[in-house]
Amino acid sequence: MDAGLDAAMDRLHEVVSGKLGHDGSLVRLANEAEAGQQALSDRTRQWVTLAVEDAVEQDPEFAKALREAVAKIQAAGGSVGGANVMSGNTFMGPTAVQTGDHSRQENHFGPKA
Repeated sequence: MDAGLDAAMDRLHEVVSGKLGHDGSLVRLANEAEAGQQALSDRTRQWVTLAVEDAVEQDPEFAKALREAVAKIQAAGGSVGGANVMSGNTFMGPTAVQTGDHSRQENHFGPKA
């Protein structure tokens, strides 16, 4: 990963972990990553998705900081397949964040298994 993308991913991690702190979903995500899992379990993926979505809905400043962090990843070349999806080793494990219209039910943390 180049330095610009690495710094952008670090910023995303700071934004999310700064807001969610020791949320159980992030703890579980870290535990799965430390256990060497190749992908998050569906349940952990859902919990993290819900935690981030709830935080976005409840905190406009967090939503803005998250959008800015994701935009920096995109600017650093972190988009995948032309879509607004970034993935990487953000939370000590495979993760992805999607920006844009969230009015449809979507998985915001990478492809479903």
